[in-house]
Amino acid sequence: MSNHNISKVVALCWAFMVCGITQANPIEDYKSLREQVWQYQLDHSPLLATRSGDRRGDGKLRDLSLVQYKALDLQNKTFLQRLTNIDPSKLPLDLQVDYAILKARFEDEIDKALFEHSKYVLFTNRETWFSSFTALPYRSPFFTLADYESYIARLEAFKAFNEQGILRSRKAIELGLTQACEPMLGFEIRMSRELVENIEDSGFWQPFAGERPRTVSAEQWQVLQQRAKAAIKQSVLPGYKAFLDFYNDEYQPVCRTGTPGILATPNGKAYYEYRVRSYTTTSMTPNEVHELGLSEVERILAQMREVANTAGFDSREAFIQHLRTDPQYYMTDVDEYVSYVAALAKYIDGFMPKLFGRLPRQPYTVLPIPAANAAGNTTAYYEPGSLETGQPGIYRIN
Repeated sequence: MSNHNISKVVALCWAFMVCGITQANPIEDYKSLREQVWQYQLDHSPLLATRSGDRRGDGKLRDLSLVQYKALDLQNKTFLQRLTNIDPSKLPLDLQVDYAILKARFEDEIDKALFEHSKYVLFTNRETWFSSFTALPYRSPFFTLADYESYIARLEAFKAFNEQGILRSRKAIELGLTQACEPMLGFEIRMSRELVENIEDSGFWQPFAGERPRTVSAEQWQVLQQRAKAAIKQSVLPGYKAFLDFYNDEYQPVCRTGTPGILATPNGKAYYEYRVRSYTTTSMTPNEVHELGLSEVERILAQMREVANTAGFDSREAFIQHLRTDPQYYMTDVDEYVSYVAALAKYIDGFMPKLFGRLPRQPYTVLPIPAANAAGNTTAYYEPGSLETGQPGIYRIN
């Protein structure tokens, strides 16, 4: 074969290769990318991996460093670029919806990363890396020796994890991105409740307070208990003490006074506009959302006045005063309150098959909001469980 013919064959083969790449199956491409996104999440979210029945995150906590934050931002950009190379019109309808959700998520995360607020504001009066850590004892699996070892290793990792959070929060102070003072009142009191004198009074000891599981030998159980006590004493308690000292000595003295809203922070207007877009998933401006809110408030107030009149009250205000002061509407016994809500929730469950054709398998229970998080918290919220780890969903009430 002449050199000319060889060149033609090579060129033809190369053309077929290129066509093969550009004409790859969009469905397979999308599913492959989606799986890679999921695997990346499992790699970098150890607790998510555990809840999903994946052991790769055993003994680990997520990396809270700024280096990892920037790496995640870069990865999101890479994923988004690959996603936009896939033509969604070539996907079936269900995957088009899936595609749109994934694309919106990446775009939102990339937009958020442009703001210093997202880099350095790591806690509020309700959401913190250290208060969520208190859920570890009741959101971890405890079936096997490996489960207990993973739990203890996470206790041991808390001190360094906490230091990462404090380091980034110091930058928030430097940039004037602290929380407003008033919403944080009593915050330090809630956090101080974790600093117990007796290790066995710590919530983190609870997995070891009961009987030895049959999957663990007596000798192994003794070793686990010793390790757990050491981890609580040397990592968990010092970690909470370090944060409390940081908060009392460095953060609280420079909390923001005056206007409490985010608009009062550096670049607050742009950040607020981003948050409006993120929460509403619309192109509405903050003023448009505000005007819509005002009209909705007026509509709801009119209905409330109608309800108050129907109930025999002259005004909405009089009805509210009645609801706030009449003892019949308030329970003072915590156990009675939990039992009442649990029974009511079960009663409501009876209506679900009439309203929905598909129901979740995950059962849930009703429990009080932990004391460390209760003051100033919302009336109720839900914590997801996991069938893989044997944890129910939890409807928390305050």
